[in-house]
Amino acid sequence: MKRVLILPSWYPNEMKPDFAPYVRTQALSLAKYDLEVTVVYSAPYSCKWIFKQRKLLLGNRENHMGNLREILFFLPKVHFKRIDRAVRGIIGRRLIRQLESKGYRPDIIHVHTYESGSLALWLRDRINVPIVITEHYTGFARNILSKWELNWARRCFEAADLRLAVSKAFAKLLKLGTGLTFGVLPNFIDTSFFSPGNMGGACYDFLSVGHLLPKKNHKMLIEAFSKLSPGKRGLKLGIVGEGPMKRKLANLAKYLGLESHVDFLGYKDMVGVRNLLRKSRIYCMPSSYETFGIAVVEAMSVGVPAVVTRCGGPEEIVVNGLNGIVTQLNMRAYAAALEEALAHNWDRDAIRQQAVSLYSETVVIPRLQTIYNEVIETRRRLTK
Repeated sequence: MKRVLILPSWYPNEMKPDFAPYVRTQALSLAKYDLEVTVVYSAPYSCKWIFKQRKLLLGNRENHMGNLREILFFLPKVHFKRIDRAVRGIIGRRLIRQLESKGYRPDIIHVHTYESGSLALWLRDRINVPIVITEHYTGFARNILSKWELNWARRCFEAADLRLAVSKAFAKLLKLGTGLTFGVLPNFIDTSFFSPGNMGGACYDFLSVGHLLPKKNHKMLIEAFSKLSPGKRGLKLGIVGEGPMKRKLANLAKYLGLESHVDFLGYKDMVGVRNLLRKSRIYCMPSSYETFGIAVVEAMSVGVPAVVTRCGGPEEIVVNGLNGIVTQLNMRAYAAALEEALAHNWDRDAIRQQAVSLYSETVVIPRLQTIYNEVIETRRRLTK
């Protein structure tokens, strides 16, 4: 049984349960495919999360679920990037040394985003195993990396045995920024879990799921929704998520007279999101920047069409008229697309089938297994 060591830069945990859940989904899926998967992650959090979660966690937590082992180390941030990253590196090395003392040696290291790349390079220098790095970070598209961060990312990318991006558009952007070529392997979801089902209760005409951050562009969504005369037509918009924009968005809905038509639903776990999707007509992703669009695929898997912007990833998932509408990143265009989506007669079975055929675990995980085998064999030949 091959041993896969996953070194993520983000990972869902007790303090931040909605922090990049797709990385954990991949780890759980790999563990079902006859792989021994170990995740090592230092989980830094800010003081606000102590008050938010009403708990303070420090030190190691280890979880076991079949072939998946999660080793998480909790610590507070100091909010100086170089210091926080250095501390995470020190902790990561300590956790890996503890594993080594028990005889652990991975066959391959899979890094999620460049921030964990230096820890992987340190380990490869010790035991000479291959590194696959998957990049997800929208910061490359938003051009917010400092010079030293970009240099660090380029160094990690150059040293990796294989580089992957989660969409073609993102691979092109990364090549433009780093001069390096990236393969493409999309994220995936559990399509058996995200499936259609009859749910009673109120139906949302539109639903959006995501952190309430400026880059997610919920402001434009609410303004576009207001153009559809929701009061006269009895339309409802549900927004799932928490974040710093929540108060401003609620005030905007109030200012536009939409208090009874826009529901801020807070954080929902996977079951909650799936059940809301089952009660919704149209999924909305109005983002300014995305590298993929996990929530779009989740909606499609339930049979819900999506209205997305051209923001770097979702436009590769959505095919106009088949499973949703791709529109420009402006309020009027988005409002028109919402109206069009409401009027369209969608084939929800076809929407789901496309999601299953392209983004299910049974499609993507075998591709990743093949990548692992090829990378391991290539490094073995080169080091003989």
